[in-house]
Amino acid sequence: MNTKHYLVMSGIVGGVIGSLLTALLVSPVTAQRDEFGEIECTKLTVVDADGVSRIILSTNIFAGVGTNYRVGIHGDEYAGIVSTHGKDGKSKAELVTFSRGDGGNVYAVGKDGKSKAELRIDRNGGRVVTTGNDGKSAAQLGIDEDGGQVVTTGTDGKSKAELRIDRNGGRVVTTGNDGKSAAQLGIDEDGGQVVTTGTDGKSHAGLGIDKHGGFVQLNGKGQGAVAIGINEYGNGAVSTSDKNGYRQ
Repeated sequence: MNTKHYLVMSGIVGGVIGSLLTALLVSPVTAQRDEFGEIECTKLTVVDADGVSRIILSTNIFAGVGTNYRVGIHGDEYAGIVSTHGKDGKSKAELVTFSRGDGGNVYAVGKDGKSKAELRIDRNGGRVVTTGNDGKSAAQLGIDEDGGQVVTTGTDGKSKAELRIDRNGGRVVTTGNDGKSAAQLGIDEDGGQVVTTGTDGKSHAGLGIDKHGGFVQLNGKGQGAVAIGINEYGNGAVSTSDKNGYRQ
């Protein structure tokens, strides 16, 4: 045992561990079982040479509802952890804070074991995430490297709606329940664009601004495509290609 640390226990100490063990008579819990060399207590605190609490372990039962576990680690990667578990064995709530890294998390799970809610601080800012009791539907509000975003997922786990800020500006994206069809409205490096994709995941139509000007593009289920736009010379142009990619 490191002589720079000592133990403080809430309970009746059944034995002496050198001169580093101090007993506090605050509960009828057995603090040590000599036959196994085990220590049992409701609270265990490890302090450093300056008397600062560094590690705290404790457990309590509240009105038969569930068990409350608390683990606090100070001066390490985690500044503190508070965890509660429901009587059903599924529901729980956790609060975690960090002394290094991003910040803290608040996390809760419903009694169904599927529905969840989470509030966190990450490297970009804050984030709120919820998951439905089907384990698939979800909603998210947060900050990423470019700005804010809102994302929702349907009960099928495939359909989505997304609103976000990216490096060029804003963007709205929706995905169908087939997981393939989609519609997008946004800003890219040249200007605005609207793009839709069919249920086959291949055919799509686009209207937008490119480096030469405006364009309209249609892609078939294969590789065939038709494009109308402005070319690099400032002239109107029509371009078509067959399923093999050959221009017509």
